Amino acid sequence: REAKDHYYTYGAPPDITNGTLNRQLTHAAIGGTSREMQIAKGAARRAELEEAIVIKQKERRELRRVAQEAQSKLDQEAATAEVLSYEIDRLRQAEVRTAMQIEMAKVASKSRRQKESLHPSRLSKTN
Repeated sequence: REAKDHYYTYGAPPDITNGTLNRQLTHAAIGGTSREMQIAKGAARRAELEEAIVIKQKERRELRRVAQEAQSKLDQEAATAEVLSYEIDRLRQAEVRTAMQIEMAKVASKSRRQKESLHPSRLSKTN
């Protein structure tokens, strides 16, 4: 019963089996064994690397976003240039067709005039 009261009042007594108390005192005095120090250094290094990874991921995301915006802008400009190129080609074709129609109309008019001038009924009317 006294042990229970002691436990509730002061907490668990120190564990002295297998040199645990000795290890605890040594750890408190010199900062732990080399294995524990390696584990602590490894954990610190791991945390440092994880932080660096997070920073790199943020940078990559930002670069990817900027690259996508630039690509989108280039795509829009290319699409605009393609539309303009198509319109220019269409207008050139229309211009060529119009020039051909004008030329055909001139030829038709000239041949009609020649036919009219050579037609005998036309000759009789003018005389």
